[in-house]
Amino acid sequence: MLLGSYLILRYLSKFNTRQVQGKINEIQLVAYSLFIFVIGTFSFHCISFFLGAPLFENFIQTLLFSCLLSSLAIFPLSVVHKGKWEVMVDDLANSIDIKSCLADSLKFISCSTIIGGWLGAFPIPLDWDRDWQTWPITCTVGAIAGNLGGLWCVIFASSGLVDSIKQKIM
Repeated sequence: MLLGSYLILRYLSKFNTRQVQGKINEIQLVAYSLFIFVIGTFSFHCISFFLGAPLFENFIQTLLFSCLLSSLAIFPLSVVHKGKWEVMVDDLANSIDIKSCLADSLKFISCSTIIGGWLGAFPIPLDWDRDWQTWPITCTVGAIAGNLGGLWCVIFASSGLVDSIKQKIM
């Protein structure tokens, strides 16, 4: 999954309107992106624990959920920003223009993935006692749904359909 994401993002980043300055070869980019992926996985694991995930009981499930979040939210951003952590963090504070910039589109998709994972936790404490209600099934489904929702929003906004609908209404 990471290899496919890497190849697609490297191809699409050639068409990016905002380029990150500096030369970096492919091996360094892969190494930096994988390092950022591991840091993201560890960070999401700690955040999940601090938000109530069991530490020892479901350690592997929490680690896999953290890997999923990191691969959907952090890894694409690190590839587009060429493994430069400082540039990636600085870009998070900027406004989002998903119609023209690949990095902003990925930032929107990453935010929707994290929000989806967070919203997926709401059914867990309900007293339905269903198998699908256990940690981290609903959060995983929420993160994937948030990622797909973010992708569809970016595709919809980038297609120009929103602008044509606005013109018809006004």
